[in-house]
Amino acid sequence: SEVKGYQNDGVYYKQYNNKFYQRYAHGKVNFYYRTETTTRTSMGSGGTMQTRNRTKLERFIQKGEEGKMVRYSVNSLRTMIKDNKAAVKQLNKFQRTNKIAGVIIYPASVVLLVGAYFLVDNVYLQEKEDRNSTLAVVGGVTAAVGIGAYGYGFYKKIMAVKELNKVFEIYNQQ
Repeated sequence: SEVKGYQNDGVYYKQYNNKFYQRYAHGKVNFYYRTETTTRTSMGSGGTMQTRNRTKLERFIQKGEEGKMVRYSVNSLRTMIKDNKAAVKQLNKFQRTNKIAGVIIYPASVVLLVGAYFLVDNVYLQEKEDRNSTLAVVGGVTAAVGIGAYGYGFYKKIMAVKELNKVFEIYNQQ
């Protein structure tokens, strides 16, 4: 309980609420995170064992070294950096990009799954006489569109992370 933090292989870990959080950004505003995976094993139907893993991500920000640890959200970060217009502008850019990515990824995954279903159903699952090559082609094209859209959404998520990193860079350099 007396340890405030430690460093391992060049990575700093801060203790908060009796847990250690890895520091991701350091400076006038610090960003900490921690993942925790819990495993539940239960007896399923028919006497089979089922194991389920649940991963929880906790993120906190802190102004300076002695500031209060605050659960991360875009709004809490905006409040913390409001004295730097360039950092707030960059945070707004991150928020837009992240929202676009989220709007793209979910529908793209649905399109991908529907297309894959039609493709697999009409090529592999049905009896030869019931196969429909037109539906297989439509399924393949739909799946390809879904893959492309999902890839673009994932690319936007990566860009959003880079934009969030810039928020900390801009603010911590002032």
